[in-house]
Amino acid sequence: MNNCYLCAAPNADKPLALRDLIEFRFSVAGSLIPRNYHYCLYAALTSLVPILKDNPEWMISRIGNTTIFDDRTIKLSNSVLKLRCSKDLITAITVLFEENTLVLGQNSLVKLNCIQGVEITPQTELSAYVAIKSDNEREPDPMRFAVCLGKQLAKLNIDTLPVIGRKEQLIIKKQPCAVYPVLFSALRSEESLILQTQGIGGRKHLGCGFFD
Repeated sequence: MNNCYLCAAPNADKPLALRDLIEFRFSVAGSLIPRNYHYCLYAALTSLVPILKDNPEWMISRIGNTTIFDDRTIKLSNSVLKLRCSKDLITAITVLFEENTLVLGQNSLVKLNCIQGVEITPQTELSAYVAIKSDNEREPDPMRFAVCLGKQLAKLNIDTLPVIGRKEQLIIKKQPCAVYPVLFSALRSEESLILQTQGIGGRKHLGCGFFD
């Protein structure tokens, strides 16, 4: 079997300290946005806060509360975006606490407004999309993914086994990246905090590995 590994941006393996992470929740107002908005969102956020680019001390969720409109677009409805970052970054991201207009695609504008900041608390059930790749760049199959995931969970001392869903694709600059939905249930408190603060896999600036 070929070796595989969890794909990660530069410095993405650096763990976030449990006591130094806070979550900010933003309302996302608009109409239709591209289904593959993830890189556009990252580019818009790092344009407002350049220090976030390639910085391992933050991660974002996918935009929540959306519905499929057609093959290329999704519709927003009371949508929410979550951003977790180290407390050391809070001063740098204060520009995000004001209402900002972001461009997501050629004709899509959304308004981002910070509505809440909360501490991370244990949750018994968590899920996320996790990104992987193989050493020969082939699309990872479920078996290779499960092996990689198991190795990462062992390193994090997480004994609870997840349910793995069907593979999906995240499009980044027109290039596909395989992701798998992963669901944990009956988590211990320490396991839950580790998953929420460290995540698993790469693409954490594109909504992957964000357990919620």
